[in-house]
Amino acid sequence: IQSNFECLPPTPELKISFNSDREYLTHEPIVFNVTISNNQVVSKLATEINFEITGRVMVVSNPNLCMTLEASSDNVVMATCQLDDSNQVFGYYSTEQEIKIGEMCLEYHTSSKNVYINECYGISNQRWYYNSETKEIKTQHDENCLDKAGTNNLKMYRCHGGNNQKFEIPSGWDMTQTTNPSFEMIRDASERSTTFLELGVKLRTNNDDLTIMANGEPLVSDQVYTLRGNDDISTTIAIVKGPGHRLKIPPVTLFLRSHCSTDSHNPIEVSSDLWNWESQDSGERFIKFTPTCPTIAWAGAMMNRQYPLTIGADDLLYTNFLLEVSIFNQGFMESTLFDRSIHNPEAVRAGEANIQDILLLYRRVGASETSSWKNGILHFNKTRSLFSDSQYVDFSMKNVEDEFGYATLFWDLQNVSDGSFEVKVISRCILSSTSTMVKGFSSDVIEIIVDRVPPKVYFSDVTLPSSAHPTSKEYFIQFTEDINCRRPFLFNILIRGLDNESDLTELKDDDGIHVICVDQSVKFRFDRETYDQQNLDMLLKSNIQVHLYGVQDLAGNFQSSNFSMPMSMNAQ
Repeated sequence: IQSNFECLPPTPELKISFNSDREYLTHEPIVFNVTISNNQVVSKLATEINFEITGRVMVVSNPNLCMTLEASSDNVVMATCQLDDSNQVFGYYSTEQEIKIGEMCLEYHTSSKNVYINECYGISNQRWYYNSETKEIKTQHDENCLDKAGTNNLKMYRCHGGNNQKFEIPSGWDMTQTTNPSFEMIRDASERSTTFLELGVKLRTNNDDLTIMANGEPLVSDQVYTLRGNDDISTTIAIVKGPGHRLKIPPVTLFLRSHCSTDSHNPIEVSSDLWNWESQDSGERFIKFTPTCPTIAWAGAMMNRQYPLTIGADDLLYTNFLLEVSIFNQGFMESTLFDRSIHNPEAVRAGEANIQDILLLYRRVGASETSSWKNGILHFNKTRSLFSDSQYVDFSMKNVEDEFGYATLFWDLQNVSDGSFEVKVISRCILSSTSTMVKGFSSDVIEIIVDRVPPKVYFSDVTLPSSAHPTSKEYFIQFTEDINCRRPFLFNILIRGLDNESDLTELKDDDGIHVICVDQSVKFRFDRETYDQQNLDMLLKSNIQVHLYGVQDLAGNFQSSNFSMPMSMNAQ
């Protein structure tokens, strides 16, 4: 028999699992857990000669406690022994070294160290043996001992000889580390055998340019795994969506191909499909991605703004206090906003991410709390028609978006006080099957200034100097806020004589005076060439006055009243 064990015929197995309780958005990889194993002939022979003896397992530290499968759980604990509790009756399969309850096996979770019930795979952390001298129970995986924790939970822990690691097993259980000569001979032979297994993708099944990742690296060529005997290896496979628009994609097939390192043989190949969604109607399986919330951007006057958008009193009166707001649906080629909205009953499908709403939010500049954002009241048109008394109008409603992906509504500023505001538009989506919110999208934040208050004169100095040349001084008129200083100036400043006897003609910018505008002030000087020493007496004797009108603030509000003041040496 041993001559046939130099290279045992390999039987590769490929097990795939995934989290079926969640949706994967288009920008997220779908992650699968893959177990690669090589179940050689050991398991077949063991099955043929296997038999079961049932009984209860008790801990020495408290003989009243029995190994128990918790109700409605896969966790295994020590609980008070009950004669009629079937969850305390375990069987031992001596040839496979499996402790079973029903068709499930006791398993040692090698990461959490917890002991629980799982499907039987014949792996080392499901193969148990007993030392009759120390009364310790171990697995073939490592040297840790079964341990009753203080909470009565069962775990695997470093062996220390304590009574909470000593157990009494049913008298018929043959739990020696090697159970019988036939099994030992086969087990030793399998441990000497080395098998190479190749994991790869059947390329013909990947028709959507999906990226298949194995342990963080693209699976562009077959990966070779080396196994000793009946060991298994766990790996992580991730699928990343390609550039296509399809969200439901046929499964991609992985294959596992065996190669025995010590003998020539015909390779054995097994395969398994990667999928995460199954149709309840047809039973068809797919790789299914859930679309993210739509990507939206500002359009119209809001687009690519480097400076605040300033809105004044005249603007508000002219537009009936409604500001036109436009956004662009960057995915309009795939679907309109209404196509995916909960406002469209035909768009609501179980498991899909539907748009709950697309809202305009605003808050004062400087506010940092998330709760400081407020919903802007939107209207379909300039008649202030709301969708209903209980709902906000939003950009995902019917007929808001045009055929080119632009959606326009009107923001009601009637109850928005003056100030500087941060403004953004957000899309919010919800999974219709679970009412779970999924990650939304936010546009860039822009700044809008609402200013209904006109500028007023705060201070002025237009007094002629009593002991110096009038051209040596700079005169100014300062306002309560920043004013529009762009050239050509929208305001007018004039120097005029007060009566017909004055010899002074009307002076204005670049015609007798030079004018500048800086921040909150209008400043001017007399032209030195015009008013040299010869004309000094004439200027001083002139009964003159400065007039300033048409000044606007940055919001376009005109000064509340025209400015006029005599330019005498006694003027205050």
